[in-house]
Amino acid sequence: MSNALAIAAVTATLRNLLQNAIQPLSPGAQVTVRPLDRARENITVDSVNLFLYNTGPDAAWRNALLPGVHPGELAQPPLALTLWYLVTSYSQADDDTVSHRLLGGAMSALNQAPVLDRAAIQAALPGNDLYLQAERVRVTPGTLDIEEISKLWTAFQTNYRISAAYQVSAVLIQNPVGVSAPLPVLSRGPGDQGPLAQTSLAVPGVLRSVAPADGQLSAQLGGVIVLTGDQLSGTSVQVQLANQRQAATATVTATDVTDSSVQVQLPDDPAGFPAGIWTAQAVISRAGQPDWVTNELPFALAPAMTNLPLTVTRNAADTATITVNCKPNVGPDQDCALLLGPAPVVLPSRAGPLAALTFTVPRAVKGKYPVRLRVDGVDSLLVDAATVPPKFDPDQVVEIE
Repeated sequence: MSNALAIAAVTATLRNLLQNAIQPLSPGAQVTVRPLDRARENITVDSVNLFLYNTGPDAAWRNALLPGVHPGELAQPPLALTLWYLVTSYSQADDDTVSHRLLGGAMSALNQAPVLDRAAIQAALPGNDLYLQAERVRVTPGTLDIEEISKLWTAFQTNYRISAAYQVSAVLIQNPVGVSAPLPVLSRGPGDQGPLAQTSLAVPGVLRSVAPADGQLSAQLGGVIVLTGDQLSGTSVQVQLANQRQAATATVTATDVTDSSVQVQLPDDPAGFPAGIWTAQAVISRAGQPDWVTNELPFALAPAMTNLPLTVTRNAADTATITVNCKPNVGPDQDCALLLGPAPVVLPSRAGPLAALTFTVPRAVKGKYPVRLRVDGVDSLLVDAATVPPKFDPDQVVEIE
């Protein structure tokens, strides 16, 4: 999700895109961002005007589960928006042939960029982080009938010009209100019984699940994950790993390959293998056959705090400063928070990848707290899920004195 500069970032990105498109058609032409009644004010060259005429809630994301918010946690939803733009062209001598050529160039450019490029968004407006949004920003042609477009132009009391409408979505603006993150539930009632479902379908070279081999909810650096599926064996099996948010990839040779499962050890690389949501897919090589690439499935790579348990002392203002050593390193654009019990403490902006993270807790209350580190929506391992019944790790605590 992104900050409050998201709307302006979309406008700036579209403006740059249109400017590059019309320059070859009319050197010196300008792209303006003005209301309709001021589109040609003090403009003496050919121009294309980009006007944001409406904003509204995005229906697909309005009630969606927030990225990074786990089931059972409470959080304010993001501001999910759809933006509507009007693109209008003008010629220097009011020659509609020239203006139509500019409009065609602008529409062609938008047709060739149905998804806004992340690098273009980042460069368009300093300080925006819309380019980090998991949901891609899409541009689609809109439809305005004669009645709607007449009302729009009449409202600005200006003469109608032929225009093209576009819809841009989804723009997700982060709500600054924090998350209430209760501790995990260790059992699901008497006997900890739950439903069991099993399929008998056997599709060749298809993954069914990806999970850590040790039974934990998330994997860790150097740990082993197990890919299960159908007909996975071959002369050699490579597993391709990818973290789209951090643009990180790795290819690892699988071990213990059977027809129904593949095991692979994750690299122990704190600098190049960031915590967060990763995907895994198997590349199966068989003699005399082309390589078979399976579907991708996600798994979570958890951060680990290596200097716990920890005791810190409050200062005279009851402020506690907690420094934890993290593996893997936390990058400058990764969301990061320390959860003391249910209360999150967000890590402030930082310059580069860090192995030591410092959190400031104002008005800290004396006590011993189970602690989790959440990086890009994935928590460090507080619960030992391999035990029966599961229990909290007694080392994952911070005591405030």
